[in-house]
Amino acid sequence: MGRRSVAGLREAHDRVLAGEDDARVSDQIAASWRRAVAQGIDPERQRPRRFHEVDDTVRLRAEHPLAPYIPVVTGLLGDSSISDDHLVVVTDVSGEVLWRIGSAAALRVAESIEFVEGANWSEGGIGTNAISQSLVTGSAVDLVGGQHLVHSHHGWLCSAAPITDPGTGDMVAVLDVSAPVGLEPVAAGALVRTAARLIEEMMRGDALRRRAQSQPALRAVAQIGVNLLGARPTVRVGGVVHELTPRRADILALLTSREPGWSADELAGALYGDRGVPSSVRAEVHRLREVLGPRLEGSPYRLGGDGVSVDVWSVRRALAAGDLTRALERYAGPLRPGSGSLEVALLRAELHETLRGAVLRSGDAGLLARWVDGGGADDVAALEALLAVLPVGSLASSLYAARLARLDATLR
Repeated sequence: MGRRSVAGLREAHDRVLAGEDDARVSDQIAASWRRAVAQGIDPERQRPRRFHEVDDTVRLRAEHPLAPYIPVVTGLLGDSSISDDHLVVVTDVSGEVLWRIGSAAALRVAESIEFVEGANWSEGGIGTNAISQSLVTGSAVDLVGGQHLVHSHHGWLCSAAPITDPGTGDMVAVLDVSAPVGLEPVAAGALVRTAARLIEEMMRGDALRRRAQSQPALRAVAQIGVNLLGARPTVRVGGVVHELTPRRADILALLTSREPGWSADELAGALYGDRGVPSSVRAEVHRLREVLGPRLEGSPYRLGGDGVSVDVWSVRRALAAGDLTRALERYAGPLRPGSGSLEVALLRAELHETLRGAVLRSGDAGLLARWVDGGGADDVAALEALLAVLPVGSLASSLYAARLARLDATLR
């Protein structure tokens, strides 16, 4: 790209950020700028947010699925045949820089803008760049000069491509080549995309070999129990119970609702609304898969497989079979009562009202009593239905009548 074109992009950058339109800035880039600025990124700032210090990040590398393939990355992209001062970077799905490969001079230049291990090069960490756009779009991206949000990046050309796990379809890393403006974008982008695809094929071959070796062991895989009803969402793997964060519990709640599965885009919209980006979901799913393993499938995301039990599924199956006793036994409370997701709230209401309606229609004193002593403790209609079938003057009738009176007084 010539100097005139680079200068034009910088001019367009300033115009769009000033609120004007400019055809040289694509809608996708402009939308990314707006999102980043809304998250507090200042185009004048030069320091990215950080996940870890460099020493801590070095220790994290060993756990990353791309660790065995870094020598391949170095061999493909790390020599001087591309340019004398280019930098090769690998990030995880959160945008954290894990590896940098380049000459001493290239590394020093990168350090001047904190393009270093542990730095957050996602959209929310340092604004629009090729890495952040690959994380958002799930595709290969080339950015030049003024297409970057932060001014100190305007002298750079960056080409990035996602690397996905062939077995699950999940993104596991982003591969990036960055250099001072002057390297031909088409050539850099083609090299990065080719390298990413080659690594994926190597990962596929390794996964097939591991799968063949582990087939006999699959029968011994620990049973998994997912509990999403009530106030304490957990996953039990064998005898170990893992507490779920609210966001990961919401993801699992959504996955239980749709047999064909959910895409990263759909989950992002359901969880975060208009602010949602697929990279946020991918990072959370990656953490969930560390617990659930292959039972959490990808492309689209699905929860299933032998040896998986989910309390929500148990309640739904019991309702479908007309077994209200079993449904009430498994119903430990509303689905994700603290969730702020509208989609999860709708699922919660659907399950609660389906069970409640079935119990009310049953007219069975035992079922009604179990309901008002559990998930329907403040259900006036259920208490009235229960009193209608209990013997008048019985001790149970007196106790439930007193509770109904207290509820009536509270609601007045």
